[in-house]
Amino acid sequence: LSEQARDANPMGGGEWLYPAGEAAVWLRDRERLTALLADVAKRRPLGRMNETRRIEIEAARDALDGRMAEALEGFHQARRRWDDLGLTLHTAQNRMHCALLCGGTPEGAAALEEARALLDQMGAPVLLAQLDEAAGAALPD
Repeated sequence: LSEQARDANPMGGGEWLYPAGEAAVWLRDRERLTALLADVAKRRPLGRMNETRRIEIEAARDALDGRMAEALEGFHQARRRWDDLGLTLHTAQNRMHCALLCGGTPEGAAALEEARALLDQMGAPVLLAQLDEAAGAALPD
């Protein structure tokens, strides 16, 4: 649906980027992340929120490609930007993405705990359950 919204908007707005990026991260879909980045490149310059989302999508793709140093730097940069914008939900989702895609790193483990704390603070039990389920599934047996 988000891709249909992208195609239906001749003004090139970025409201489709959030759900498309969120779905691609949770699906760990590298090809879709790459396609999103190509679409975003056609629509620059971006506003602060969409530029931050672009940085986070790049970080997710880096993580899926095994470039953890780049991924962690991208997630960290996006996190700072979400904080600067005062968007706690986006910060929590950033920490969730980092935890899910960089889970084998100390930074990923710290991001998981930070995401849990933010989601608890916001009173978001559904997202917290989703995170715990995904994190549990990502753990080795």
